[in-house]
Parts: sequence; structure tokens; C-alpha cells
Amino acid sequence: MSLQAANFKMDLSADGSLVIPKEAASSDHLGNRAAGLVIFRRSESGGLSFLLLQEVYGEKTWTPPKGYIEDADAERPAALQQTLKETGLEAKDLKVFDDFSFKMQYAIKGQVKKIWYGLAELVTGERAKDNDKTKGNANSIRVSGVNHSAAWWLPIKDAIRVSGYVEAEALLKKAEKYVQDRDKKA
Repeated sequence: MSLQAANFKMDLSADGSLVIPKEAASSDHLGNRAAGLVIFRRSESGGLSFLLLQEVYGEKTWTPPKGYIEDADAERPAALQQTLKETGLEAKDLKVFDDFSFKMQYAIKGQVKKIWYGLAELVTGERAKDNDKTKGNANSIRVSGVNHSAAWWLPIKDAIRVSGYVEAEALLKKAEKYVQDRDKKA
């Protein structure tokens, strides 16, 4: 499957991760690494909603929680650390799935940004109300204010629409499929 984004044609690898073409990756600026966790919670009827944070810079886009990491940082522990920092959650609030990962990279402002995502379920607090899409539905999330200004829980279709990026769509769909497949096995 091919997608068009950031002025490059991008493909999905066999594991569902986005792959950027070599001509875009040949930039001299290979920094800008980030890591985070896609966080989901279950509604009263068992449906899933995903946490998106609104970035404070640029187009103020909505993405799953993430933060910048240093080149030497290991992705998985850095993803948890950055997610906790950006959301105000504690490790006890989350069940992290160690066998899920998603890597994406894309060109932005002449640089290649590389992001690693893991997956976690919010296991504390109230269950989501069915079909609650109001912007005030994430009051328990304490965004850092440095990189993000607001939080919002949304069902997958709305989360994809609000994020507006093909990269986020591929990430959220892979996360939803993972949870559905895991639930079927349980």
C-alpha cells in the first residue's frame, strides 16, 4: 500500500510500519527522534477510544503522546518516560504491551523525523462514556504545557479524522487491530 505524505510517496512495510524513500532519508539532518505510546481505553460497552494530544507549535496537530529523545536513548523505556511526562499519568495507570511497536519517519522542514510508538491501555480511572467525543472528556490527563496544550479521547474514526495525517492513520489502525486480535484470543 502506498501513501502520499510530506512530498514523498511512502509505502507500508510488511509489519505495517511506514517507510520513507531513500531520497528523503538522505538529508543531512537525521536527528529529531521521538518516542511515545498510543494509549487506549475501553468504553462502558467495550469500545475503544484513543488519547490524542494537541501540539503547541506549528499547525497545532493532534497526535498520540510522544516526546523528543536523544540518539542514545532506548526507544521503549523512553516512550514510557515521555508519555508519562506529557500526560501526567503514572506507570501504574498503564498496561504496556511489549510486543507492539510502530516506527514511522517522514520529512518535515528539510529534516527526517523518526518516531517510535508502543501501545498501552489506561487501566485506572473511569471507563469512557459510549460515544463521548466532547473535548472536555480528558480532564484527568494533565498535559505538560511545554509541547502539548490539550488532550482528547476519541474513537478510532474520529481520532484519524482529527489527526489528519496518513502516518497517524496507519499507526492507529495497527493499534486497533492489535487490540482486537488480542481480545479474540482472550
